[in-house]
Amino acid sequence: MVHLTTLTLTNGDHIFGRLAQLDRKTLALDTSYAGRITLQCAAITAISPGIGTERVIYEGPDNEAGWILTNNSNKRLTVSNRVIRSSGIYGSMAGRNFDLSDRCRVEFDLKWVGSSPDLYLNLYTDKLNQYTACNAYSIRIRNTYARLYRCRLNNGSSRRESLNPSYSYRTNGSAFSASLLIDKPKRKITLLINGVKVGTWTDTLPAFAGQGRGLMFYFKTSNAQEVHNLRITQWDGQLPPGTVKQDTIHMVNGDVFTGRLLRIQNNQTIFKTAFAELNIPMNKVNLMQLASPAHTAPLAVSTLRFHLRPRGRITAHLTKWQDGKAHLNSPAFGKAIFDEAIIGAIEHPPPPTRPLPTKTSQGLPIDPNTGLPIPVTFPKGQNLLP
Repeated sequence: MVHLTTLTLTNGDHIFGRLAQLDRKTLALDTSYAGRITLQCAAITAISPGIGTERVIYEGPDNEAGWILTNNSNKRLTVSNRVIRSSGIYGSMAGRNFDLSDRCRVEFDLKWVGSSPDLYLNLYTDKLNQYTACNAYSIRIRNTYARLYRCRLNNGSSRRESLNPSYSYRTNGSAFSASLLIDKPKRKITLLINGVKVGTWTDTLPAFAGQGRGLMFYFKTSNAQEVHNLRITQWDGQLPPGTVKQDTIHMVNGDVFTGRLLRIQNNQTIFKTAFAELNIPMNKVNLMQLASPAHTAPLAVSTLRFHLRPRGRITAHLTKWQDGKAHLNSPAFGKAIFDEAIIGAIEHPPPPTRPLPTKTSQGLPIDPNTGLPIPVTFPKGQNLLP
């Protein structure tokens, strides 16, 4: 297995290669698909050295082969060209069995017509044509919140229970990217929207509810919805890093140091803490988090998102495509020429996620499920005037 370093950028992109060197301003990454790329450290939020290539379980869908389509009147549910499309049919379902591992990452892009999507995704289900009568976890995804349910069959009767809490978020436009990180042994499921962690559910029951190998999409609205670029990979169990106020190094043995990352060269990390300047071999480092700027620059209208093989993602402007080479320009790494063989798919990125407000401008609390102010009840007889 070829071991690579994976960089996580502030916009949620991931790029992999061999880390050549780093100073306080730039990082040089040697790649097999674009030569040496020089990235601005201000655009990097995490460095994961020694990460091996993830096993890809599925990418697609290219066609209907292997998929079971239910409630598909007039063929308005289609599967082709990396898209599962429900065109105005309520309650349609698309399911398929996969070689799911105990720890999986499920990623897809969701697009819709109308005010909000209403999509259920059943995980590790044993029924590909049932919405609740199954043994599975079912996550409901809308544009402002997500909720997870435990579905169980017992002697022919079905039972669905909500796992608290319901997580809220805010998105712009009519599309976003979703990632689910599923840890079967620990009975944990984590949701990310547009690369931002929304929350983690933990099932307190001793047994994992999912008894099958299937994923099933249930389109619970008559509005058109589309699932693009479904990708399932084996997951190493590590949650994506959050933001930090100081550079932070997580060691393989579990130790954590905070301070300032000075440079990386010849597989040695020079890291300054409050008590000493450390010289750390790269093979002792599990994760490095860089203190990120408070915000990232907005994307230009002409910006595209490039999904890389076997994993990774780059958001950049395409200036030219010629002779099997894609000429890209990015605020993170400037101009670079990518071999077209590394590019698996291209799309327009969804608008960025906005944090969900908890109060109105008048200070009234907001219901996270509806986005509306919660009515305030005053005690009977209370005089509201000064």
